[in-house]
Amino acid sequence: VTRVLPEDEAALRRSTGDVLIIPSCCDAMRRAGDLLAAEFPGRVARPTIPRMHDARGVHAFARTLDLLQAWLRDHAAAEGGIGPGPDTAADTWLRGEPGDDGCFIYATPPRPRGIFVLSGPLSDASFVAFLEELGATVSGVDSCTSPDRSVQLAALDAVADLEQLAEGLLTSIVCPRRSSSDRAAHLTQRWDECAPSAVIYARQSFCD
Repeated sequence: VTRVLPEDEAALRRSTGDVLIIPSCCDAMRRAGDLLAAEFPGRVARPTIPRMHDARGVHAFARTLDLLQAWLRDHAAAEGGIGPGPDTAADTWLRGEPGDDGCFIYATPPRPRGIFVLSGPLSDASFVAFLEELGATVSGVDSCTSPDRSVQLAALDAVADLEQLAEGLLTSIVCPRRSSSDRAAHLTQRWDECAPSAVIYARQSFCD
């Protein structure tokens, strides 16, 4: 957030046609959204991601996505289009490929019986690379910026129905702010998939 926030602010100051979407998930994102929305009224959207993955949460999130779609449509009509086009860093991130946005891919394919890294947002693969330099095998990473998450999100690219999209996003985005039972089930599934022998919990300041 500390790296992206000044970049977003500079982009909004450069062009009156640019808008920004900040999902209100963790506290850091919420605070960033509040600050930028106060500075740039009407140009910052802050969609809320529900904590519970149940029928009510899915329906509420689908409604949020519908409102977000309308908000973007209104801005596009007023400004004659928004953004630099389809080939953007966001698309690169969704495909799970390395890019200037800081998303990373595994240097070596994950293997069982190694270390499972549980962390907040990682801006690059340096921590994973450090573990491998120490001789450890990495079995997987659970982070909101991990390659596994990017692949899950990319699979939703063709989903048009907002209820299905909301369901898919809530299935993929299981960050610590979600309900404890959902989070526990997600981590159990990831443990079974990766079959590690140990876990490193990379605790980061100010991350939920």
